[in-house]
This record gives sequence, structure tokens and C-alpha cells, in this order.
Amino acid sequence: MRYQRDGKLYDTATAQCILVASGKESPANPRFYRQALYRKRTGEFFLHCEGGPESPAARFTRLGQSKPLAGEFIQPVDAIGAREFVEEHGGREASTLLDRYFSEPPDQVRITAIIDRQADAMLRRLKEADPTARSQGDIISKALKAYFQATRIDGTDAVSPLDARLL
Repeated sequence: MRYQRDGKLYDTATAQCILVASGKESPANPRFYRQALYRKRTGEFFLHCEGGPESPAARFTRLGQSKPLAGEFIQPVDAIGAREFVEEHGGREASTLLDRYFSEPPDQVRITAIIDRQADAMLRRLKEADPTARSQGDIISKALKAYFQATRIDGTDAVSPLDARLL
């Protein structure tokens, strides 16, 4: 399912599914309800909720409809909400999921950047070509370090006028 809100796209086909939680009812039951927590490659989280006509996902699809139908929706959630979802529905996997998605190494900082499509395509190709890169952030960090070393603005030497063309 795809959903766009405030210029941001949430797509279950491209995001990583972290955890699925559902009730005891079967999908044929009108009270069936399932929630899946997803993480976009940008680090944002969202819930994909779906259910029967007597579930919180039920929807009225036309004017004057007397009973709701089965439905689905996407709800963006912040990191706190996503963490709470994992804590509540993660069961035995909760601690593993919390370590994987919510603990950041102390030497790293999370940023959000907007890049053009061409740079995004290059990042994806570089990630596929570099088996040691854990994420696009790793590739960006390596590229920035190489750039600063090449331009000598990493603190080792002063930047010469000849290096100004690289800035």
C-alpha cells in the first residue's frame, strides 16, 4: 500500500517490515485486525493497519453507506511510538528488535537529508557494490571522509588556493 502525507511517501513495498501484530481472529472474521510496523530507508517508521468491517480499520467508502467495509490505512509514527509498539507486541523478539532498531552506536549521529534522484540512484548502486557497507549512511560517511581528506580540510593541512576548485 502507498500513502503520501506532507510530501512524504510511505510504501509497504519498499519499506522494511519490522514486526507484525494481529489478534486471534482469522482474516475471515469481521473483527480481524492486523498491524505491521515498517521502517523506511530514511529511518522513519509507520504502521500499516488492516482489518475487517468490525475492526478499527473499517471504512465507509461511499455516501449513505449504513455499514463499514473492511479496510486498511497507513499511520506514520515517531520513534517513540514505534519503540512502544515493539515493546508491546514484540514478545520474545522485543529485546533483539529494540537493540537493532532503537540503539545507536555512541559514535554515530542520525541526520535526515534530501538528495536528488540521481544521487539516490548512485547511493543504491554503491551499496549493492560494497558488501562491507551496512547502510547508505556508511557510504555517505566514507564519501565525506574521502572528500575532506582530498581537499585537505580534515585538519591535516591548510587548504591551498588550488584545492578551492573542489569546494
